[in-house]
Amino acid sequence: MTISQIRQQISQTLAAPNSRQLFEQRLQELAAQQGQRLDLAAVAELTALTEQYINETVDLIDTCAVAARQAGIGSSVVPVLEAAAQYFLTPHDYLPDHIGLYGLLDDAYLARSLIGQISELYRQHTGVPLLPPEIQSVSGLIRPLIGELIATQLDQIVASTIQQAVMQHHLNILHAQQAGTLSMAGRSRTGGAGSWGGAWEDEFARRAAVPGISVNYW
Repeated sequence: MTISQIRQQISQTLAAPNSRQLFEQRLQELAAQQGQRLDLAAVAELTALTEQYINETVDLIDTCAVAARQAGIGSSVVPVLEAAAQYFLTPHDYLPDHIGLYGLLDDAYLARSLIGQISELYRQHTGVPLLPPEIQSVSGLIRPLIGELIATQLDQIVASTIQQAVMQHHLNILHAQQAGTLSMAGRSRTGGAGSWGGAWEDEFARRAAVPGISVNYW
């Protein structure tokens, strides 16, 4: 995975002149909508926390990949994380990276949303989250910063990516059966440790259907 490239891109973006200017303006806009004005100390604190949020998101992509492999679901989860990583490396996305810190918010929001869905669905299937549940806590604060329109579009990307992961999972099962490496019993809808079968798979389909995307089982 291209984690080192993402870190380098973030560093370069934040090192550019006036890289935080648009973000700070957005903070003040949101505060003004609530009849408030942030002083310099508050702006500096929120800016530092946001930079931390973005850098920790990159750590989470790597951590989630390791946890997925250990749980035996790496072949299904890692492609989802690759999609999040590639979005980070796409300079001209919903919030282009050249606008500085503000331009990194959509990348982090998308990645956190994908990781949060994966972890929660794994918890519903196994009783234990793949990662600590607080990984999504700050995303609710980031959403107003990037705006409801962009956030909704990113949510649909998340749902579409999950749909593709579910379909790819079924293709993997079919290919394994054709190769004789997986018995028909391995396709049991009851699921089991280290698999995407049963309840977790059904929950992926349900979540994907929320924004109107249907998941058809093979």
